[in-house]
Amino acid sequence: EFEDFAATIIHKKFGGDIFVTSRSGDYGIDFELDNDEGLFLGQAKVWREDLPFDSIAILHSNMVKRGAAGGYLITTGGFSIAAQDYAEGLNIQLIDGVMLVEYWLDSMNNQIYVNEQNLVSSEYI
Repeated sequence: EFEDFAATIIHKKFGGDIFVTSRSGDYGIDFELDNDEGLFLGQAKVWREDLPFDSIAILHSNMVKRGAAGGYLITTGGFSIAAQDYAEGLNIQLIDGVMLVEYWLDSMNNQIYVNEQNLVSSEYI
C-alpha cells in the first residue's frame, strides 16, 4: 500500500503517466513515471532509520538499464550521509518522510479547509 500511496503523490506532484509495478519481479522498482521530461523510476521504502546507500545503487542500476531520465527514492525515515553522497549527481531525488508529507499536503490543494481560528477542520483530522 505504501508504494501505491507514494506513486500517487509523485504523480500529483510531477504529472505524466504513472504505473505501479507488481510486488515481485520488479528488480527494486516500485513505480514508473513517464512525463514530458522522460521516464523516471521510483522506489518506496518503509524504513524507521536512515536508509543506506544500497537502495540508491539498485535504483541507479535500473535507471541506466532502462535509459531513465531520473529517479525517486522515497522513505518514511531519512537518508544516511553515505546515501546522500552516493546519490549526488545521479539525478535521483531523495524524498524523506517529512518531504513526502509536504508533497502529500501540497497535492491535497483545496481539500484542506482552515477555519477562522487557523485550525484544521476536525472533518479532515
